[in-house]
Amino acid sequence: MIARRIPDAARDRDTSADDCALDFLCDLDESLWILEDTRRAEGNAFRDAARQRDHINELRRLLRRLHDVLLDWETDALSP
Repeated sequence: MIARRIPDAARDRDTSADDCALDFLCDLDESLWILEDTRRAEGNAFRDAARQRDHINELRRLLRRLHDVLLDWETDALSP
């Protein structure tokens, strides 16, 4: 999915760091697609969860970690 959005010319210059970043992004993207698909099934919607607050707190924790990764990547991209 994500790899298809990157022009071939850009991928020709990829390093192992690019592969690592792309693997991470693809796995994250795939996880979100799986969540979207499974929650369409009867009884899997978030509104049916017994521990909604726990799941919200865990998602907030993960989002903070993802935000830290984004900030690190942006800092690295702006560094000379």
